[in-house]
Amino acid sequence: MAAASESAHGDGADCSPLYMTPTGRVAIPGFYDDVLPLENWEREMWRKLPLNVDEEIVKETGVPELFGEGFSTLERIWARPTAEINGFGGGCQGQGTKTVIGREAMAKLTFRLVPNQDGDKINALAQEHLQRVVRLA
Repeated sequence: MAAASESAHGDGADCSPLYMTPTGRVAIPGFYDDVLPLENWEREMWRKLPLNVDEEIVKETGVPELFGEGFSTLERIWARPTAEINGFGGGCQGQGTKTVIGREAMAKLTFRLVPNQDGDKINALAQEHLQRVVRLA
């Protein structure tokens, strides 16, 4: 899930369902287990900022709409973990037409972690989840 909008990679390749729910939550079981809840004072401080963050992001990026898991845009950007596809590879690459069907494909994933999450744990959870869902597909 992107902090404020959907990823062009995940959306364009129709891979989002492998790691993302339709509501923008990361679909990897256990991903949110160690995420601490936001404090009320944090939300209140962000609400007091004198700007329309949603409007500014849409204007600056040109995305048609913002997307997320039920938190405000600032909460998603500043305090929520994310999972993103940021690259693909596989098959025959380079210029020209290719008539060979590639045996393997690869996606590069990025996770933005928040305090209390452990990168090694998230990596293991993601690998386990993706191996399970790809096998089922």
